Amino acid sequence: MNLRINEIINKRFYYLILALFLIESLSFLSYLFPFLREIGFFIILLTVACLAIKDLRYALYVIIIELIIGSHGYIFFSDLLNFELSIRIAMWLVVMTVWFIKYIISLKNYLQTPIKERKTHSISYFFAYFPAFLLLALFILIATVKGVVVSNDLNVWFNDFNSWLYFLILLPLIYIFRNNNIKDLIRDIISIFLASVTWISIKTLILLFFFSHNLPIIEPLYAWSRQYLLAEITVLPSGFYRIFFQSHIYTLMLIIIALFNLNDWKNISKKATYTLITIFTLTLSSILLSLSRSLWVGLLLGLLVWFVYIIKKYKKKIVYYNLSKLLLISVSAVFLIVVVINIPIPGYSANFNAGRAFKDRAKIMNDEEAAISSRWSLLPPMSQEIIKSPIIGHGFGKEITYISQDPRVLEKDNNGKYTTYAFEWGWLSIWLKMGLLGLLAYLWLFYRVISEAFKTKHDQPYIWALGLSLFTLMAVNFFTPYLNHPLGIMYLILVSLIVSSSREYYLKN
Repeated sequence: MNLRINEIINKRFYYLILALFLIESLSFLSYLFPFLREIGFFIILLTVACLAIKDLRYALYVIIIELIIGSHGYIFFSDLLNFELSIRIAMWLVVMTVWFIKYIISLKNYLQTPIKERKTHSISYFFAYFPAFLLLALFILIATVKGVVVSNDLNVWFNDFNSWLYFLILLPLIYIFRNNNIKDLIRDIISIFLASVTWISIKTLILLFFFSHNLPIIEPLYAWSRQYLLAEITVLPSGFYRIFFQSHIYTLMLIIIALFNLNDWKNISKKATYTLITIFTLTLSSILLSLSRSLWVGLLLGLLVWFVYIIKKYKKKIVYYNLSKLLLISVSAVFLIVVVINIPIPGYSANFNAGRAFKDRAKIMNDEEAAISSRWSLLPPMSQEIIKSPIIGHGFGKEITYISQDPRVLEKDNNGKYTTYAFEWGWLSIWLKMGLLGLLAYLWLFYRVISEAFKTKHDQPYIWALGLSLFTLMAVNFFTPYLNHPLGIMYLILVSLIVSSSREYYLKN
């Protein structure tokens, strides 16, 4: 699509980062002064409603921003009838309602179109993967109905099922992609995505600074992050702080995509090159600080595939050029972390071994770590339940009881007995609840999008990079469930729409 760097990184890019800082600051203040939470919630919701009525794509931009900075969706929420309504669910309801009204209006025009011409107006003609999404929707429906029938607790069923409803946002997104200039739309999405990921990378470093220096503000910051489900901040035995956001998955996706831009940096200005190096350094540092083995595995897989790609694609000189850029960024990311930790403040200083923290975290097996032990303890009972209904699954709301080593569980039960419907093993969880047929339908959807991304001749190597990022997301989902969560679902939908829009038959139209 021949997007230039100055179309993506410009004054609007920096203004957006500033706006995100102000939004997060307001969210933090709303923790200290709860009345601000309700005010912020309804101002944002009203803004999204007005934007959606004017043009749905503007509402889409806000939704993308919220997904990236909001993690679980509670950056703002409202207490309605003793129910905490997150801003994510509220915005989803608004967008779905506005889209449905607009769809009914457009349906009248469609019915007035001659039958012979209706084929070119159909969703499946515009969006190549719509049948694959419908197939997946069929098995989601089956798992939903079965869950209602067999569930002993409808609250558990709904809490397990409601994330899958987010797939319905595909319909307004198809409407948006169909009724807007594709190049302008993708340019805006890339700019918003880049700015939002840059901000959460900066935020990760800010939190590292506060916590590593043990500043007085860390108590309300920690409480805000936990209550609003924005981050997991834990101290390791080494004294190093692990700062993990669920939305760090987007920093990983950005790194995978950015790898395929390295070769183009020689064609841009020095200022733009320094800007990209800075952004890439920030995102890589946040991945390191997350201390997430799942994200690290995804990163290593992406790097391996990218390395094979450049060896086969380019001459040795260009390969060395790309590797030198990556080495510079990697060293800069580590250096940046060290600098933030060692910023001098009178009366405050960091006191821990960062090297030991990364070394300990990199160990694949560690019996002393409760999370890893509990995850492996879950496998045998989970496998046994899958075998009981392997083809169509148990439905949403299926719970499993197992022995956990998590200290929080041991506080409630000395034996560590724990019952839950939420499982860390992402693909196994899908198999358990949707059965083998549902699992295969989901894998088939990924295969369709990724294979098309690798085959298409348009907008390469960027479409190829999107395909690889989806493959990386699939790998991360083995250990951390993202594909039954709005974070992973939205990314899958956006990538599938972008890949589909680059198909030759659509460009000809």
